[in-house]
Amino acid sequence: MKKNFPDNKKSNSIALFNEASPSLPGLEEMDFLFCDPYSLLHSSGKGLLDIRVDDYKDGFVKLSAILPEHMMKGFTGLLEYLHELFKFSQIKTKHLKAIKKPVDLTELAEREKFANDFQKTACEIFDGLIKQGIPAKEAIKRTNAAMKERNHPHATYSIILDVLRTAGRLKKVGLYRKVQK
Repeated sequence: MKKNFPDNKKSNSIALFNEASPSLPGLEEMDFLFCDPYSLLHSSGKGLLDIRVDDYKDGFVKLSAILPEHMMKGFTGLLEYLHELFKFSQIKTKHLKAIKKPVDLTELAEREKFANDFQKTACEIFDGLIKQGIPAKEAIKRTNAAMKERNHPHATYSIILDVLRTAGRLKKVGLYRKVQK
C-alpha cells in the first residue's frame, strides 16, 4: 500500500505509515488518517497540518508540526486534552488492577488480628487509667502516649478515641461509660 507523494527537499515527509507492517496494529487506519490527500494531516504540505520527520539519531525521532497560526490554540488544546485523557486512563487502569488483584485470605486475617490486638491493648490501658481515677480525657491522652511508646503505627489521638468509642468505653467525648470487667 505505497502512496506516491511529491518529494520535498527540505524535510522528509512521514513515510512511516506508507508500508504495511505486521508489528503495528491498525496501521491501515493510520495510513488513511495521515496519507489521504483530503485528510487534515496530509504530509504533502497541501493539508492544514503538516507533520514531518526531520531527523533520526540514536533511537530518537525529531518531529515538527507545521500548521496555520489560527489553528495553534486548538491544536495545543487537543494535545492537552489527549494528555489528560491518557493520564486519566492510567489512573483508572491502576484502580482496576487493584480491584482485580487476588485477595490473600491470610493477609486479611493478619490485618484483622492486628486491629483487634490494637483495640484490646488500647482498652486495657484506658480501663487501667480510669480505675486509677484519672479523668477520661486525660486517660485518652495517656493511652495514646503509651501506644506511641510502643511505636504502634495507629497511635494517634483521633484513632484511640474512635477505638474507645466503638468498644463502648465512651458515650461522648470525655465521658466514660463503665469499665468492662
